[in-house]
Amino acid sequence: MIELYDKDMQFLGPASHAQRHGYTLKLNELSTASLETPTGDPVNEKITVCAGFARIWDADAFVGTFRFSSAAAGHEHGGAIAYSLDGAECTLLDDIVPGHLELGGMLVYTRDVLTYLLDCQTTRRWVLGRCDFNDQFQYNFEDVTILEAIMSVGETLTEPYRFVFDTYTTPWTVSLIRLSDEPSASLVYRRNMQRIKRSVDGAVVTRLYGRGYGEGDNQLTIASVNDGKTYIEAPLGVRQMYGIRCGIHVDTRQTDPETLKAQMERILAAGQTPRVSYDVTAIDLYRETGEGEDRIQLGDMVRVIDDTLPETVHCRVTQIEKADVDGDPGGLKIVLDTGGGDAAEQLNDVLEKIGVHELYSQGATSMYAVRGAENADETHPMELDFYIPGNVLRINSCLLKWKVQPFRVDFKMAAAAGSSSQTSAEGGGATVTWSRFIYSQGYYTGNPIETGTDDALEWPDVTGDAQPSGTSHYHKIYMNHRHKFNIGFTIPAQELQVSAHTHTVSIPAHTHELTYGITNGGSAAQGVAIEVDGTRISVPEGDLDICEYLERDEAGKIRRSQWHKVAFIPDGNARVVATLFIQQFLQSRGGGDY
Repeated sequence: MIELYDKDMQFLGPASHAQRHGYTLKLNELSTASLETPTGDPVNEKITVCAGFARIWDADAFVGTFRFSSAAAGHEHGGAIAYSLDGAECTLLDDIVPGHLELGGMLVYTRDVLTYLLDCQTTRRWVLGRCDFNDQFQYNFEDVTILEAIMSVGETLTEPYRFVFDTYTTPWTVSLIRLSDEPSASLVYRRNMQRIKRSVDGAVVTRLYGRGYGEGDNQLTIASVNDGKTYIEAPLGVRQMYGIRCGIHVDTRQTDPETLKAQMERILAAGQTPRVSYDVTAIDLYRETGEGEDRIQLGDMVRVIDDTLPETVHCRVTQIEKADVDGDPGGLKIVLDTGGGDAAEQLNDVLEKIGVHELYSQGATSMYAVRGAENADETHPMELDFYIPGNVLRINSCLLKWKVQPFRVDFKMAAAAGSSSQTSAEGGGATVTWSRFIYSQGYYTGNPIETGTDDALEWPDVTGDAQPSGTSHYHKIYMNHRHKFNIGFTIPAQELQVSAHTHTVSIPAHTHELTYGITNGGSAAQGVAIEVDGTRISVPEGDLDICEYLERDEAGKIRRSQWHKVAFIPDGNARVVATLFIQQFLQSRGGGDY
């Protein structure tokens, strides 16, 4: 039975005169359906291609809701209009996740990621239902449709899974369920299996390398989460059987090594042994018996029992096709697979079918230098501050080079501001004692004179530091004559007292001529200690990669979107010259165009 609906899911009526209708269901891919109606059937007026919907039943079982995607009419169709339909999940192709988006990581679980993606719908048709996985992988999306983003979440899962798009009730629900490895039904030759074709794919990979976002040496690998190895290997027994057969998985969307490794493990598990698939023509006995053993469902594990096979095999149902629900209700075509296949290839097939083009911008490696040259001592270090932006994807190296030189000083004279008076500090008093012996020689000539008493004699030729007065006496001389005499005497001790006093000096207004020059303040310091983000290290002069000393975040990565500091602390006065060379890988993303 087929019911027709408009774009808003308003019921329009049944397609009662459909000549033929069928469906194809694929595991984790876009399901499809087909419908043929007579050219003159009025029901065709109710169908709007690319907008209208149809709900399809297979007997009493609801198959799903589909949207009309194309129509073809002509004589080759026997006077009928052939419609093609896509599963209702194609409505998630109508919206995109714009720009660049990173989701997941620590404490962000699979359910959180799927909920966020569904919140990007413009017309909210879908909600999240059951989610059996609780991982914390990191996902990166850039200008992709919501359906593509949801499908890519499954690529990282290491266990079998199925996305179930349930449109029986509204709102429609998307569920992510874990598939069991236990068989739930059987396909037995000459009972419900008419024909079987077995294919073996000999493309075996026992060592798988992985590459994620980036280019050259900066392309993401799993080395950081895989003991330094950029590859994973099949078990020893498998390698001994098939040898070392290398392959490489590249997903440039991945920026998280844990997520990339999970992808690789799933791919290697499916590709480490020859992949066996079966094309089966079967009979839908469940319509008749209602027994669970006869119910073949998409994603289930089934037993295949056939005398032509060496043993009973267990395979997963990856595709169910019923070409004519009414004309051949029991006819089934089933595709079985022993492996999970390459999830990335499966997703590419989906995108190719729906015409979606993937665009992932890469990045570029850059190097820049931070330089400093300053005087420093034990209490005033020379510091280099540098900032690491948040869009730095990888830091390759932070090479530090430095040298220590003698302390450097610049001198110059400046003009005076004007006159001033300066008074010296007050000095104390002092006493000086001295004495001296004086020796003098004198002569006297002249006419006779009368003698008398108390007359003072003149001394015309007296030398020395003092001139003492003569002794009072009397002479009576009757002729010209001459006396010669010598006199010696001592000056008594003298004391000189110097009292406390000050001196005042006046400096008139004046200027100084400017004098420039550079001089070194002696020899350089003997050693220098280095602190990187507060961690002190002692190394000889030269060069050093300081990446291991820079402050880290919870994931062990050098912190982004913050300042970092390198300090040089000499053991004396010194001039430190240092240069830090930073090599990093930048994402080609940003908001500006300046």
